[in-house]
Amino acid sequence: MPPSDATPLETDSVSAPAATVYSTYPDLQAEITRLKGQIPLTWVRSTQRIPFANFGDALGPVMVSALTGLPMAPRAFNSKFLRLATIGTIGQAQSNGTVHFWGTGIDAKRTLGEENGRFTTPPDTSYVIHALRGPKSRAAALANGLHAPPVYGDPGWLLPRLMPGEGIARTKELGVIPHISELAEPNVEGLMRAEMKRYLMGQGDPVKIISTYHEPSMAAFRAKLEDILSCKRVVSASFHGLILADAYGIPCALLSRNGRGAWVADTAADAEKLDHRVADFYLGAGRKSVLVYGQPIEERTDWSDVIRAIDSHYQPFSWSPDPLIESFPLKTLFDAHQARWPQREGFGDDLIW
Repeated sequence: MPPSDATPLETDSVSAPAATVYSTYPDLQAEITRLKGQIPLTWVRSTQRIPFANFGDALGPVMVSALTGLPMAPRAFNSKFLRLATIGTIGQAQSNGTVHFWGTGIDAKRTLGEENGRFTTPPDTSYVIHALRGPKSRAAALANGLHAPPVYGDPGWLLPRLMPGEGIARTKELGVIPHISELAEPNVEGLMRAEMKRYLMGQGDPVKIISTYHEPSMAAFRAKLEDILSCKRVVSASFHGLILADAYGIPCALLSRNGRGAWVADTAADAEKLDHRVADFYLGAGRKSVLVYGQPIEERTDWSDVIRAIDSHYQPFSWSPDPLIESFPLKTLFDAHQARWPQREGFGDDLIW
């Protein structure tokens, strides 16, 4: 979680020329102007304790930077200053100040980061919701009396427009992406906790374990993406590992602790059996079913069976993210509806990870 202390920029009162237009929302326009053209963004970033970026969390600043061409001014989850929140299940963890949401997830069963609770809005906090990850997040917002339009999506789905992955050979039979909570410790190598026997591999298994952690740099972010795109199939306990494979057209399945072997979940009827983030996103995007591979954590996985299941049951999916794109609250460098986004020279050099 971002540190709670304010960055120096949060107290900097020097303003940029008012003629520069950053947003049609007066409060965002005023704050970015005050920060001399930096976007006040809140996300889960690397820290001294965890000196790695998590790919899914890093997608937030990557996508916002690509769309705007502006650097980020990191904001804490409990900052008293205005900020923009985007990718991640971080809506329930925000407190103080005004928070703009774009494609953000809200966990209805957590409050200020605590599990087994219920999301309630904290005092001294204002919300401006442009889009949420899906209808489950919206229901949590509406239950708290927040105005939340039915605009859905995770901006990470747009990554193929920015980094299409052309020329990357799919040489690995199966990429296996664990959830970061299953790792022995935060690490880029994919070293698992001892009890996670479902990730064990035998000699000759055509499988690559892919940790979503990477070194805090654009080069490492790209390398992690290439790791995923080099797989012919993906089975993932990571939300972004799953939807990115789907977005890039890589046959994939959700690796779950529910059930045993391959099963096809009805996204609506079986929502409670799915990872809540997966159900939230796909309900909003309109995917009617999700391929699941159930495997207890204490038992070894038959990777050949996973491959057969994906080959037999995966169905490609596409959806229109136009409403999500149109809800972006900042001025963009280009028409984001286009299928291929331009990358400016030096893109990523100024990113904070």
